[in-house]
Amino acid sequence: MKLPKKNESGFTLVELLVVISIIGLLASSVLASLNSARVKARNAERLANVSQYILAIQFAMDQDKSWPGGTAWICVGDHDDDKCWNTGGTGRSENSDFSAAIERWLKPRPADEMILSNTQGMLYRQCKNDGSDGDELCRPKHVQLRWLMEGSNAECGKGILHNGSLGGGNVSICKLYFN
Repeated sequence: MKLPKKNESGFTLVELLVVISIIGLLASSVLASLNSARVKARNAERLANVSQYILAIQFAMDQDKSWPGGTAWICVGDHDDDKCWNTGGTGRSENSDFSAAIERWLKPRPADEMILSNTQGMLYRQCKNDGSDGDELCRPKHVQLRWLMEGSNAECGKGILHNGSLGGGNVSICKLYFN
């Protein structure tokens, strides 16, 4: 007696490999999108921190009737080594008078994580009254704030200048002048 032939249904090895490769491609595109979303979230947090500092600086100006700090660049933010924008081994230092002036409205101060191995945080200064600071946009009785954003063409915010890039082009420098 002959047994009836079974219909063997299943997948061939080639079909399984095709399905696995398609799943791998989809997973890699999802991971790339996730990384992009993380960068955008960190940049949004930086802009929120910058807005907090701008408000604190303006409140200090309103109360003290003068801008905090001086015409030398001051490190703004909370850094482990009290230095930021370390170029050539000489980083800008935090200024205790400036920090005290704005801490009335900023407690605790927002920290800015390291973006490049030697550059972090924000820089602040008053524009010189004689225009000798070499920056045509830095006018007397104005102040300038600089900070970094991830990405070569990162969105610095409405009305804020994008001023080049660092770190092989993967970090943008943002500048804001206000009075």
